[in-house]
Amino acid sequence: EDVPQFEQRCDDTPSQIVVRYIGGDCDGSVNMQDNLFFCYDYQGGPTDEACMVVRDIRGGDIIWYDDIVEVADAFPIVLSAEEVDMEELEPNMNVTIYRGDCSSQEPEDILQTLIFHTSCSDNLFLRDIYGSIEIIGFENAEQGEIDCESTPAPVEPPIFEPPIMTPEPTFFP
Repeated sequence: EDVPQFEQRCDDTPSQIVVRYIGGDCDGSVNMQDNLFFCYDYQGGPTDEACMVVRDIRGGDIIWYDDIVEVADAFPIVLSAEEVDMEELEPNMNVTIYRGDCSSQEPEDILQTLIFHTSCSDNLFLRDIYGSIEIIGFENAEQGEIDCESTPAPVEPPIFEPPIMTPEPTFFP
């Protein structure tokens, strides 16, 4: 698979990541996290409004987001009240998308669950797609606030077209 040219790599553990819910199944993922990204679809995966829960992967009580999302909704994943003494997000996140209005978060309601690495010690870029979410911003101590609005999309390299050469007539004596 071709991986698109990325314009902004995250170089330091973020204190915030901004994501956009784009719907779609795991097969639509475009990122370079290889063995640090896992995604599983259930019941065809998410396609429209859903309940999204973002938490730490250790199964702890850290919940960064828990609300209904519609396709194209963007929201920040920031340190929770339980993490007030921390300066950075946990290095891995679990995103689980449920059908419905968040009143039921039972296993039979899961449409997609994914885990991705968020410490930026491995590849994390703007516009990465992990299942049904897209990274559209991050903030860290080294780079400050970076987002798709302030960072232009990559420029496509110009297409090289060789000049058309017409052969010179050859005369033989």
